[in-house]
Amino acid sequence: KGPRQIGVNPEPTQDGWRMIMAAKKRGEKSLKCSIVMGADPLVFTASSTKLGGPFGGDEIALAGGLRGKAVQVVKSEHSDILVPAHAEMIIEGEIPLDELLPEGPFAELYGYLGRAKEENFFMNVTAVTHRPKPIIVNAYTGIARAYCTSPVEAGFRAQFRRSVPGFLNMHLLLQALGVYIVQINKTSPGQGISAGLAASSSSGLAKVVIVVDKDVNIYRLDDVMASLGSRWQPVPGTVLIPQSQGVPLDPSAPKRGLTSRVIIDATRQFESEGGPAALAPVSRELLEELAPNAFPNIDAKWETFFPTNN
Repeated sequence: KGPRQIGVNPEPTQDGWRMIMAAKKRGEKSLKCSIVMGADPLVFTASSTKLGGPFGGDEIALAGGLRGKAVQVVKSEHSDILVPAHAEMIIEGEIPLDELLPEGPFAELYGYLGRAKEENFFMNVTAVTHRPKPIIVNAYTGIARAYCTSPVEAGFRAQFRRSVPGFLNMHLLLQALGVYIVQINKTSPGQGISAGLAASSSSGLAKVVIVVDKDVNIYRLDDVMASLGSRWQPVPGTVLIPQSQGVPLDPSAPKRGLTSRVIIDATRQFESEGGPAALAPVSRELLEELAPNAFPNIDAKWETFFPTNN
């Protein structure tokens, strides 16, 4: 916005928004802020996780726990805010709470141009400190593949392992934003749909939820699609939710902030939930059972026939 002014865009679901609203409620006119750029990967990842819940955990402490060693911190130049001591750059300033400015539009993570905001927060910069020749990792706007999903997935795993029967894992597809893959250990009828509904209700971004069995590698899209083709029947394995809260950035939404959803149960269906009377065996599992040395022999001789160093 200017040599000493930058835009600040907290959304109502984020901690930054809650901090600003709390300061306004206390009657404060401005809020001091320190922006950390070029943090180490663990601090960067922990900063966007909700493992401790909203205001429920110290993200710096979480990063130290992941590393196995405390993160060194120092006070900011113009406030008592603690920042990582080895960050590449710190931008300090004050956010006015009684003054707003127009902002945007900017490219958003779906790959489409977002809306301009007539009023948004901004920060007046009071100090910039940095290391010599700072190296800063940039998360590009306007592309989904810049979305760091690992802390989000970790938060869901921690939540659902306590509350969703048979839950094993979850993965957010970057190839198709809004598609969530849920892996369960299915032991009873209806378990797939139940897990899908729980995952869908947990995030405004989860427009499509695909539930798969424990033998499906959720990080291999080919495996997920194979399960979709061979184990899913649209009836009875689909639940449509006509309207629910979504994300305002979705360019397909007819009404901003609202979305429809679909739950796809691509687990093997029991007969009691509409599946076949007998489940056909998986060919690879039969091969591993009847010829247990087949794959080890292939692995042992692979380099002979297909050398990696030509």
